[in-house]
Amino acid sequence: MRILFFPYPVGAAHVGRCLVAAALLREAGHTCLFAADTPRQDVRADGFPVLGETPRITVGRRAPADTQRYLSSPSMDSAFAAAGLHLRSTLRHWFDRDLRVVHEAKADLVVTDMHLSGAMAARHLQVPTVGICESDYFGDAWNAWMPWLAGPLSAVSPYPSLDGRIRDLCDDLGLDLPASAPAITRGDYSLVAGFDFLDSRQPDLGGRGAYVGPLVWDPVTPGTAVPEPSGPRRPRILVTLGSGEVALGDATPLLNSLADTLAADVLFSTASPARYATGLSPGVRVTSFGSVKALMRWADIVVCHGGHGTILAAQQAGRPLCVVPALGENEANGRFMVEDVGVGRLARWTSQEDGARLAVHNGLFPDRSTLPIEDVVVSAAAQLLDPSTGFRERAHALAERIGARMDGVAGELVGRIEGMRSDGE
Repeated sequence: MRILFFPYPVGAAHVGRCLVAAALLREAGHTCLFAADTPRQDVRADGFPVLGETPRITVGRRAPADTQRYLSSPSMDSAFAAAGLHLRSTLRHWFDRDLRVVHEAKADLVVTDMHLSGAMAARHLQVPTVGICESDYFGDAWNAWMPWLAGPLSAVSPYPSLDGRIRDLCDDLGLDLPASAPAITRGDYSLVAGFDFLDSRQPDLGGRGAYVGPLVWDPVTPGTAVPEPSGPRRPRILVTLGSGEVALGDATPLLNSLADTLAADVLFSTASPARYATGLSPGVRVTSFGSVKALMRWADIVVCHGGHGTILAAQQAGRPLCVVPALGENEANGRFMVEDVGVGRLARWTSQEDGARLAVHNGLFPDRSTLPIEDVVVSAAAQLLDPSTGFRERAHALAERIGARMDGVAGELVGRIEGMRSDGE
């Protein structure tokens, strides 16, 4: 079977999950192709053909380069709009480009991860689609990613709903699809990264989806190194703030505060290590983004931005987390995958009174204090490191539960995708 992958081009988790699935399918004898590569050429590095070009996306409004930057992004619809898809011409351009790629691939099946135009192009050519999903892909409301918001949408996002644009394009093409970006990207069948007990959202899959385990992508990146032990054993803190598209500004004050206040060894995994060549405390080391599993094994706790893939990797490794989100979806992951599951703390969160603008709180959820974020994260890290709080014990127990469920997961993922070809014939 020829299988074409369309991962959303922003965020390492999207392409990472697709690469994990593609590797399993390649082992099973299928031909896997990708519609685009990442700027780091991760797809080609894993040996998969790439048929198209990676679109250039500026993610929403850029805030000043400090630790207060925050993009509300209350839904998938808003995230697509921030990438320009609320413009009719842009959505049509993406669709036409992806239609050419599906034609060229001669695909029997298209797999998407939050890729609206790729899914629409496949449907237009009557190619079955599978959506690799996170739990929050199953909400169609304007605040599906930030359900604690009261509204209206205009108070937290400058972008209109995409529904009208999707409806216009479907009318132009004669496509019978719901005017809903999440519904289209979920595909004919959904493969949900994780397990139901890892996320309190637990969507109703309606018999058209299955959980397929964490799908943790572990790229081996030149320049990524785990520190060699030296001197007395100190607390070890891994800090990773994502692959770089949406992140905090200068992390130096945060890294130094963790190392100096907690007398800890801090390892910072970043896509831009050259930015941190100077100004760091002796207890801080910097390494390139990648080798996630090795870095998790080294660490006692993880401080992260709240990306879905990073949280699942920490859960699978049994490491407690402190989440410092720069994006509404990541805050939701901190609430529903970390706080609710009992394996860590959320250090930045938002609230909104009816009709009011978003308020951002630097305080351990649900404390409404507004403190320097470095102080909040240090307080959270101290709690996570303290054996009496139970965070480390619960994280280890969760990892054991994940391990017990992993047997047969890879085969199930392959079987579900192969079943889509059988269903379509």
